[in-house]
Amino acid sequence: MPTRLGKLDRGEVDAIILAVSGLKRINLENRITEIFPMKWMLPAIGQGAIGIETRTGDHSTLSLVEHINDPVTHGCLLAERSLLTELEGNCQTPLAGYCINKVEELHLKSALCDPEGKSLIEYEARAQPHNAVSLGKESAEWLLNNGGEQILQKSQAALK
Repeated sequence: MPTRLGKLDRGEVDAIILAVSGLKRINLENRITEIFPMKWMLPAIGQGAIGIETRTGDHSTLSLVEHINDPVTHGCLLAERSLLTELEGNCQTPLAGYCINKVEELHLKSALCDPEGKSLIEYEARAQPHNAVSLGKESAEWLLNNGGEQILQKSQAALK
């Protein structure tokens, strides 16, 4: 983030959009000038979750951290990650997704944006928490069948 903020400070870019959580993590909250509401822009997949990685076979550490897993967050993350996996996405994919649990029903909002910013495809679907992976797959399939395939092809071509 400091590199990106440096470009802003030097006038190389007119504006920059960064994650609030990232700026807070490195004590740069004073650089936050506006927080966009969710209706303006969906986040990248998995932005609402924190992952903990342990050594393979380290049962002592696993026993300490396994109780902090939040099943609701886990279900939402499964839906979002399933969407990403089905689209074979990565950090260069112009994909956004956000899942929340409303009264024992997952709501997944997803969007694909063309690299030139000329088109945006959005989809919202719902499912029971035990169908989280299917929810992500359904969303990916809908996006692909409604212009997403072309957006992904343009995006991959732009990276070459």
